[in-house]
Amino acid sequence: MRKSFYNRRSGQGLVEYALLLGLIAITAIGALTYMGEEIGRTVEVASKGIHKSGQTIGKAANEAIGKL
Repeated sequence: MRKSFYNRRSGQGLVEYALLLGLIAITAIGALTYMGEEIGRTVEVASKGIHKSGQTIGKAANEAIGKL
């Protein structure tokens, strides 16, 4: 009798974790869908800034090498 009680309890815990994981996944998907365009724009701006700074550093390095 006691064995079956403990087995049901551990099974119940697994179901609770599965439901919690599902809820977290649905929330994350919803948040990414809702904010996806804004995140994309932010990444694009950051990427352009990194690219631009790389060009500036490259230009400065070429000028420094030319002076040697």
